Amino acid sequence: MCIRDRQIAVKGRDFPQWREEMKILDPSVQAVVFLLPGPKKAAPLYNDIKLHLLEHSPVPSQVVLLKTVEGGKGLRSICNKILVQICAKVGGVPWTVNNLPFTDKPTMIVGIDVYHKANTKEKTKSILAFCSTVNNTFSRYWSTLRYQDQYQEIGNTMQTAVMDSLEEFFQTNKIGPQRVIVYRDGVSEAQIKGVRESEVDAFLRAFQTFNQEKNITQKTELVYISVNKMVNAKFFQSNGDNLQRESSISNPPQGTIISETVTSGKDFYLISQKTTQGSASPSHYHVVHNDMEGSGSPGKSEEIMKQIQILSYKLCYMYYLSLIHI
Repeated sequence: MCIRDRQIAVKGRDFPQWREEMKILDPSVQAVVFLLPGPKKAAPLYNDIKLHLLEHSPVPSQVVLLKTVEGGKGLRSICNKILVQICAKVGGVPWTVNNLPFTDKPTMIVGIDVYHKANTKEKTKSILAFCSTVNNTFSRYWSTLRYQDQYQEIGNTMQTAVMDSLEEFFQTNKIGPQRVIVYRDGVSEAQIKGVRESEVDAFLRAFQTFNQEKNITQKTELVYISVNKMVNAKFFQSNGDNLQRESSISNPPQGTIISETVTSGKDFYLISQKTTQGSASPSHYHVVHNDMEGSGSPGKSEEIMKQIQILSYKLCYMYYLSLIHI
């Protein structure tokens, strides 16, 4: 059924006027699009509107600058990108990636990051951002966040988020995930031991509690991967035997995996983006915990690691704010 949109013109640039008009945004509203004046990344009202929607009217929103659409240049491409973002925000699936690994049984992908020194009233809070998939193509998401005191053990906060994500997966699919693959951002090499002792244990405790509540007897497998984008390593490919020539080396192509010589067998570097200027910036992936290895043969362990590498690269195409890999 096609529902006719409603257009509202707001006179003035003072936020109270916009806030008054936003009172009509009740739960029946599927999405709201704002056309705002101002330059890119500095449009007035943007922060106030987004904060108001988050706190008082949880309606998916899309902000478009008038300058972007008034120029007329590339309007078709601009509209396409805007529609993709709106589609994703209202729960649609703009696209998927084929031949994804680990889709042989119910699997949930989780992304986690922690932001410290959050700008809250107390200014002593950290924010745990948690996002998980709820379908078999890893293209629909559920998300939440948790506040906690700085330097507090993150395990307990993490466990409640995991429990809620498992429940959301169960309600969507009528079955719990048999495998959970976690990508944890912002972990340095020195923090990996702490992640294993705190965060991995939080997931395992959540699995045990959830499976007992749902009378699930099969063990839920966990793969926990730390991702570090702030690395000093640089990689180049040789274009000939004479390395003294300027054209003899170049950046590796996108999708390059480095998993030998400079790695331990439990980690790898991935160059996911195409670099046209400067040197490529790899991301470092470290598999902190892997239940899929079990007691399998070395050959099986190597194959599982290859599948993790392929999954990590293919997920780089699932960022709906970009039409290319990231």
